[in-house]
Amino acid sequence: MVESMRCRTAKADVYGCVAELLAKATDRGALDKELAATDRERR
Repeated sequence: MVESMRCRTAKADVYGCVAELLAKATDRGALDKELAATDRERR
């Protein structure tokens, strides 16, 4: 049986997972490959 979950809780879990994935990708420099040179200079 599946337990019900509040919408806010589910939304917070999704945001947390996405933030964790972005942090891992940023640490490895994976996002730099996707950015244009002008976007990299703005940081």
